[in-house]
Formats: sequence, C-alpha cells, structure tokens
Amino acid sequence: MSQSSSHRIQRRLRTYSGRALSTVTGGIQQPVFFMHLPKCGGTSVSEALYATVPLQKRIGVIDANATRRTAAIIHDDVDTLHKQHDDLENSANVYKLREHMLINHMAWNSPLIHGHVLFSAQADRHFGNRYCYVTVLREPIARTLSNFADTVSSGMITGDFDAYLNSPIARAHGLTFLRYFSGTATLAKSQEATALTKAKENLKRFSVVGFLEDLPKFCDDYQQVLGARPRMRFYNQAKSAPVRPTPDQMQKLTDMLQNEIAFWNYARRLKGIA
Repeated sequence: MSQSSSHRIQRRLRTYSGRALSTVTGGIQQPVFFMHLPKCGGTSVSEALYATVPLQKRIGVIDANATRRTAAIIHDDVDTLHKQHDDLENSANVYKLREHMLINHMAWNSPLIHGHVLFSAQADRHFGNRYCYVTVLREPIARTLSNFADTVSSGMITGDFDAYLNSPIARAHGLTFLRYFSGTATLAKSQEATALTKAKENLKRFSVVGFLEDLPKFCDDYQQVLGARPRMRFYNQAKSAPVRPTPDQMQKLTDMLQNEIAFWNYARRLKGIA
C-alpha cells in the first residue's frame, strides 16, 4: 500500500470515528454551508467539519476536480481537468455548475455542504434563513504564494515567479476574496471597487468566519454557534520550499492584492481582531 493510500485510509477512519461519536452526541444543530476558499486550510477544516455530522446524515461534497471535469465534458465534450477551470477565463462555467449543485443540496436538506463555491444570492434568497454559512480566511500574500506553489506543482504554469505575477492566473488568485464573496467568477479592474463593497456586505451573512492563523478560535466559534467542536489536523501543506519574493516582486504582489488586503483587514475588524 502506498503512503498516500495509507494516509487516505487514516483520514477516513478519523472522519468516520468522529461521525460515529456525533451520532451519539447529536452533532451540529443547524445545516451548514462551508465555503472553502482555495489555499485557506480547507482540506483540514473540511475533514474536521465532516466529523461533526452524524453517520445517518448526508454530507454534500462539491468536489473541485470532479466539477472541472464535468464542466469540460458538458462544454467541450472532453474529459480533462484544465480546460474548464476556476482560475481560467471560462471559470463562470465551473462556478455555475457548483452553484446549481449547492442549490440542489440545500433543496435536499443536506446538513453539511462543502466546496469551492461562490456566494450565491439565489441560494441565499431561498435557503439563507436555514443554513449557517461558515468559512476560513488566510492572509492574502501568504495565500497567493501558496497558490503559486500549487499552480507550479499541478503544471498549470511553467515559468518563474515573475511570469506568474504577469499571468491571468495570478490575477484570478489575487481576487479570491472579491470573487467568492461578491459571487462573481471573473472581475475586470473597473469592477473591483464595486465587488469589494458587495463582498463586505455578503461577509456579514456568515455566522462563523475563521482565520487560518488561529484555527482554535475558529473551532471555539463553530462549537458556540453549532453545538459541536471540530478536531483539526493539517493537510496539503506545500512540499516545496516557499518562494521568497524580491522587494520588487513583493511590491508588485502587494499592489495586485490591494483590494484583497482591504477585505482581509475589514474581516478582522468585523470579527474584533486588531
């Protein structure tokens, strides 16, 4: 058995043992939508949240790679991962598919729904009074550096960090908060200010907002709101050495992330963090 297979088995055993315990204790007390932001610790968080759902109840997983392949089959009649993708100009196709899956799971009364899904005004109109929205944020510069490492690892880009900073993929990564919380798959530069305002308003709809730098506080808040405490572990940590931007690269990265940093600071103030 390979090491990766062994790790998957161990994770599933932990998840099912946690769900078995939740079957006895009752688990979460309200349906949850966990908006999984890329490179924000979501693999660890999702496993921990799964374990708060009793075994007899359903978990709605909106899988990233499966939806990319599905969108490619629907729109291009090919089965591939990188033709229809969250970070490409046709990302609206993938996100619309995921939104439909989110609404389907909410209509099916799935007690926990998890995925890389944009905030959906339509889902919120119909189910926002029943579902508790949960997410975890990560400091934007650290998040984008992790995006770069992951994009290189997946083969989506082959150049160096300068090439990445000049790419459309980096621009998509640099608008993660604005895209997800405004519910907009792609944003022109002229749309960013409006999207930032909309993202801030939608953030107020979230009952639990965690920060990757303080997951114990996220677990405390989740337990207080939902009545079950997640037990956190850590996965998908970068295996390669993190890139160390030069001063010029860091300035360019900071300029690119100006509105993301503004959202990050707003979220921390909203949650009472200096």
